[in-house]
Amino acid sequence: GISIISSFVFILFLYSNVHHDVVEKAAIITSKSVQQEHDPSPVSTITETTINESTENTATKTATTTSETIQVESNGIMNNDDCATRSTNSNDLDLKAAQAVERDLSGITIDLSYKLNVPSNWWKDVNISPSYDESMNSLHGMNIWKEEGLKDHIDFLGLTEPPKLHGSPLDNEILLKLLDEIKPKVFLEVGVYHGMTSIKVAKHFRSNKNNGFENSYILSMDTWLLDIRFTWSGIKSKHQEEVKHHKYFDMQSKSGGSIMYYQFLSNCIKSKTTDYIIPIATATQNGAMSLLSHGVRPELMYIDASHSNPDVFIDYENFYTILKPGGAIAFDDVGIPSVKAALDKLVDRYELELFRTHKQGYIYKAIE
Repeated sequence: GISIISSFVFILFLYSNVHHDVVEKAAIITSKSVQQEHDPSPVSTITETTINESTENTATKTATTTSETIQVESNGIMNNDDCATRSTNSNDLDLKAAQAVERDLSGITIDLSYKLNVPSNWWKDVNISPSYDESMNSLHGMNIWKEEGLKDHIDFLGLTEPPKLHGSPLDNEILLKLLDEIKPKVFLEVGVYHGMTSIKVAKHFRSNKNNGFENSYILSMDTWLLDIRFTWSGIKSKHQEEVKHHKYFDMQSKSGGSIMYYQFLSNCIKSKTTDYIIPIATATQNGAMSLLSHGVRPELMYIDASHSNPDVFIDYENFYTILKPGGAIAFDDVGIPSVKAALDKLVDRYELELFRTHKQGYIYKAIE
């Protein structure tokens, strides 16, 4: 009886090992097959499958599959004499070895495939151009400019000087051309800093309210953290001294945290433009999702946020998708390599025409 039981246990042990080996090999084949049969259009999700197989007296085989890279060391698939790291499929990538950090950290690059997919009926039965009051209440639950103690807090932070307006505003020629052509009800600025463009547009709306801008307003979206300062202040950065002395980084902070948001609020209050501006203090990825959540489609946008990838590429894809058909987007610093790579892909993907003036440019979105 003991002999029969021992034999049965041994057979189960053999079956378990063989089955485990077959399953793992099948998983590797499936992983390769999925890549080959996968639709070549970019995907927005990143999936990762890792399979490890180790046996005595044989080389370790590892297959790692992600949407960005495949690294394989195996007998017969790819060896160390071949490229140990390669793209999943170079044709599937939107960005290939694109500069990661704007104007810095040369050699740090990214591979990326990303696409925002919005159902065709997403905008059905929603007011895609709500009023200023509707947007303010929907986003903040109140009019933030009327919150008790706001001005006292600004004074407490020492922001009592005249409006402090540094930055890279949208070129007047481009701005006036697009405002006159499109007459936007909702203007979105992504990357606001001290608010030069938002305040300029607000003043234009106010002085031309009887010329098609009577209900127009601005959504001003930024984190107001200026967090590139942490990257550019590093010992590997060529901008280390610039962070210490350039006026762009001359910002107020308390205990390492930015108070630039309140500088922006102060600038709006002192320029008397609060009736036209709604701040959205968030990162751009969440900001784009917020517009989708609230069903808002701005007709005109100016994007001057992060110039590092994947941020800038994702921003362009997200906000172009959200942009109302017939609208336009203007871009800053289009000649910076990280920005150019992202913008070139956007133009190519949607077959757009880029109109460029000096370091800025703009595109139109066709009416569907």
